[in-house]
Amino acid sequence: MLATLFTFKNERRKVIENRKLWNFKTEWWFWSSALECKTSGWWKYPITINSLQNIVPWGLERCHYPEGVSEHLDELWGGGHSKDSIFNAMLFTPSAAINLNGGKEVSVPNLLHQVCKSADSDIATNTSIAAIHDGDDQGGVHIRVYCQELPSGAIKELCNDGYWLRGATLPDVLRGSSITAVAYSWNGLQPRVYHQTDDLSIKEHCLNDSSGWFPGKPDFGKAPGCIIGTKNTGSWGPVNKVVEGLKPGTQFAAAQWSNGKNMRLYYQTADDSVLEMVNDGASWVGGASVGNAR
Repeated sequence: MLATLFTFKNERRKVIENRKLWNFKTEWWFWSSALECKTSGWWKYPITINSLQNIVPWGLERCHYPEGVSEHLDELWGGGHSKDSIFNAMLFTPSAAINLNGGKEVSVPNLLHQVCKSADSDIATNTSIAAIHDGDDQGGVHIRVYCQELPSGAIKELCNDGYWLRGATLPDVLRGSSITAVAYSWNGLQPRVYHQTDDLSIKEHCLNDSSGWFPGKPDFGKAPGCIIGTKNTGSWGPVNKVVEGLKPGTQFAAAQWSNGKNMRLYYQTADDSVLEMVNDGASWVGGASVGNAR
């Protein structure tokens, strides 16, 4: 896949030193850009980016990635590239998914398009998206979306309790950081948001009704070339390696059910396949091949 060089907002991509980050500038000149493209080693044609950009499991039955949808029904994986696309989106767009009605309904909305129009937000071009939801006793659905907003790079909370509005602003984080969120039930709903800082360590932010947002675990450490895992059963346990030998920029996502008794991890391999790791209470073992290399 080719990298975007120019946008419809008259922006030009900065020199590509990190092919995962969408960094653009508005002040540029045609002839200097042409010279830079010709002489800079970062602009050799074709300018490619890692082909698989995101893996999004919405529950225990379905896994979304940009080229297709794979479904897990009755212990079998199906779908994939043969499925019709759900909607058209910009290449390499971030995505997020939520499931409603006990998993009977799935929503993979064009969240940022919807939120930007409704909440008057200017979203960073290299943002990740995290989305969670919770229900109430009256059957209402409450959706929260987390992403980075221009120009600060801080994580913005966007809320929908019937219509979109702005929520909290979390501290500045690494530009282009992956963002994930969970709806954590402990004396009521307490959302948790996780992101990377400039030194690539992982931080946690927590919310409860009495004190608002507050810092969680100070530092989960770093994970170069591997996927690590830890769990909280009243306090955080040790950090363990789940998958090793991964290339930089590997995408992965996790799903769970039965209050964490059953866990699945989906990750990208060097040939852009999507593989599954399974933990049903004992240890992590290899699972299905969800998406094959193209």
